[in-house]
Amino acid sequence: MCLLTLKTAGELISRFLTCLVTRFERKILKNKGVRHVEIKCTMLALTVMALYLSLSAAVQVIWEKWSFLDAFYAWFVAFSTIGFGDYIPFDTVVPRQDEHGITAAIFHVVATFPALFGLAIVASVMNSVFVVFDKYRLHNASFNCHCYRRNRKRNSKDTVKLKFAKMDAVDNRSRRRSHSV
Repeated sequence: MCLLTLKTAGELISRFLTCLVTRFERKILKNKGVRHVEIKCTMLALTVMALYLSLSAAVQVIWEKWSFLDAFYAWFVAFSTIGFGDYIPFDTVVPRQDEHGITAAIFHVVATFPALFGLAIVASVMNSVFVVFDKYRLHNASFNCHCYRRNRKRNSKDTVKLKFAKMDAVDNRSRRRSHSV
């Protein structure tokens, strides 16, 4: 359920960025035909993610006196849900035990929303990258690899010839290149 929620949040942020880029180009730049919206949205999402990670790392540097690189790494690992556990943000700042545990509870409630935003931003970047790969056919299905062997003799080395065919997006013709290995 959590991954589905993050995927949906990433798609919503990607849609918002698409609308933002489209309106910016039409209203401000006066372009009637907006081209390569997916790539522009991916770059914008990457920029927002880098800025948010940098802001989170700066806060970590101020509060826990970490190096910026360690803090940036810790937040990227946290927001991408990898979570190695070698660096834990705000581990030493939040008191573990007090009389009623109210301080830790308040901190966790307040810190939930920025953390969810960071998770959604990283999910948006992943969604934008997948959209670009799908739109511009940058996945394995567009490259056909045909292998065959020539000079087939019993005790000699086999030469493998690879043929790569890439579908041309304009008129669906395939261009072939051969490489001997």
